[in-house]
Amino acid sequence: TTIGKHVKNIIKLTLILVAAFAFSAHADVIDFEDVAEGTEGTNVVSGGFRFVANNAGAIYVTGGSRCEPPCASNGTRTLLAAGTLLGYADQVTMSRATGGDFKLTSVDAAELFSAPFLADGAAQINFMGLIDGAVVTSGSMVLDQIVDGVGGLDDFQRFALSGLVVDTFIFTGIGSFTGNDGFTLDNLVVELVGGGPDPDPDPDPGEVPEPGTVA
Repeated sequence: TTIGKHVKNIIKLTLILVAAFAFSAHADVIDFEDVAEGTEGTNVVSGGFRFVANNAGAIYVTGGSRCEPPCASNGTRTLLAAGTLLGYADQVTMSRATGGDFKLTSVDAAELFSAPFLADGAAQINFMGLIDGAVVTSGSMVLDQIVDGVGGLDDFQRFALSGLVVDTFIFTGIGSFTGNDGFTLDNLVVELVGGGPDPDPDPDPGEVPEPGTVA
């Protein structure tokens, strides 16, 4: 009957919607709280994502307590690319630790140090998202030059990104007066594409030295 056909169609539509909901993308936040304070290395793994420094430099995870001069802080652990003049990096490449595609929809970003060393860090962070080596999204995040370290002002800015599917995302600091171009990242909102949550593999033992202090 006509009523029976309508009921069957409603049941089919309900099943489709339930399936779509079950397999919809799930947003996760990469906040570096699963990485030990003071971790330093050429790459850092957090929340199933690997962050790699350029030029064989290093990146650094800290809540700001080890920074001298004071670095940007939001009360939690953050990822620092402390700049090439300090033997670190001014570029960070992000990808899933076990490979695969993802979407990056927003990120918190900040300068490196507070005044009077504010100029010893990037004034802007350029970014590129790639898939299979081809650039699919790019742009820049202009930093507001407001940072006072632990406590006080809100050092970080929230930047919305395109959310296009990528397999690699690259952040590059530019615009410092000294050429150091360091910067800070936190709270990257990601959605996995084509798979469930990644495990959190440990970095290779030789790639992460003992905790240190940003000089």
